[in-house]
Order: sequence, then structure tokens, then C-alpha cells
Amino acid sequence: MIIKKLLKKYTILLLIFCGCTSCGIYRQNVVNVPLMQHSGQVQGGVHVGFTGHDGQIGCSLTDHVALMANYNDMGTRKVTYSLTNYEINKHHFGEIGAGYFTKNTNGLIYEFFLLAGKGWSYHYVTGGDTMQGHTPPFTNVRDIDYNRYLIQADFGKAMRKLEFAFSPRIFLIHYYNILDSGNDTYLNLTHSYVFSDMALTLRYNIFKCLKISGQASFTIPVTGFNAAYYESSPFNVSIGLILNMNFIKNKHGQ
Repeated sequence: MIIKKLLKKYTILLLIFCGCTSCGIYRQNVVNVPLMQHSGQVQGGVHVGFTGHDGQIGCSLTDHVALMANYNDMGTRKVTYSLTNYEINKHHFGEIGAGYFTKNTNGLIYEFFLLAGKGWSYHYVTGGDTMQGHTPPFTNVRDIDYNRYLIQADFGKAMRKLEFAFSPRIFLIHYYNILDSGNDTYLNLTHSYVFSDMALTLRYNIFKCLKISGQASFTIPVTGFNAAYYESSPFNVSIGLILNMNFIKNKHGQ
């Protein structure tokens, strides 16, 4: 009985701490690494990872210019501690970009992209109980928009069966339209922060146009690492399928 009361007490304290100190606002999406080699390539992919589901597309307009678009949706994630103590998180993000790619005589591919996107994060937490002397019932809601401006570089190689790439990135996150019913800490904080991350991608060609892809990525705050209100997800792992189509054959027939 005593253990049960302690668990209930500290669960409520944990809810208050999570609800009033941070938001977990920025979440990584799966890095789109098209590894383009010539004009006429179109590549689309779907992935599932720690931060939800991702859809990606990339296309090469010329032998050196490519476009890409990405979308991430975490869906609705509910964590239930009891019938009256639970939290709900939602998040989605989309971006578009353009870049330059080239392939050297050793088969190494270099890509550089500029991307801009918009995200939305929602956090709802409710807790407490009606027993005298306990934490009174409370509900906190946070609703935040953000923009992301990103520079991405890809260094990789595409072989007959295997593809691999290393992708360092640096980006600016700007938060706005902040609504928080339980915390006004953000009023005294800067709303723009710089992050860097890197992704390691490994793919295997199941068929000529279908690949299975795995990726691990890490995010590090460059500025604002002491602003606990604006949290970020530091790590993401994903797996997915990629469909690659060549509408224009290059001079080697690939």
C-alpha cells in the first residue's frame, strides 16, 4: 500500500516536471540522401523511425541540379499513467529544397542542398487528483510553430548492390506562435537557435529500382543548449524503402 502511494505521488511529480520545464519541441526527420548521378532520376521513399513516419522525394533536373521535398508526421502519441494522468504529443514537419550534385571518377558522389521547412509541435498533459492534501488537478497545453533553414552535404557512393553516405548538416530553428498555458519561461528567451547533426545511411538494392534503407542520425545544439524550454530529440534511427526511377538514361545506359 505504501509503495503504491509513493508510485502515485512520484508519477504526479514527474508529470508536473515534464509539463512545466520543457516541450520536446524539435524532432528530427529522416535525412533525405538522394545520391543523384545524372539527369532524369526520380527517387521516392517511405520510412519509419523514432520520430514517426517520413515521406521523401527527390528528382534531378540536369546532370548537376536536383530538387527534394520531405515530410514527417509523428501522429498522436499518448502516454497513460492512470485514468486521469496522461500526456499527448503531436508533431509534423515539411520542407523543400534544391541543390547541386556531382560524381567523380572514383564513383564518389557529392551533394549540397539548401532547404527550408515549417513544423508544428503540440504537447498536452493532465494530472493531479482530488484527494485532500494531494496535487490538485491540472492541465497544461503547449502549441508551437517553428521554421527550419538548413544546409546539407552528402558524401557517398552508389555501387551495384550497396549504397552508403555520410551527411553533415547545420540549421537554424526559429520558434513562433507559442501558446503555453502553464509556463511563461519562453517570454524571456531567444526564439532562434542553431543546431548541427550528422546522418549515416546504408542501403541495399533488393531489385534494380527498389532499395531498403537504414539510417542513424545525431543532433547537437550549437547555441541555446542551456535553454531547457526548447528541447530537441538527440538521436533518431529509421528504416524504409526507396523506389528509384530513371526517366532519362545516362551515356552509360544506367
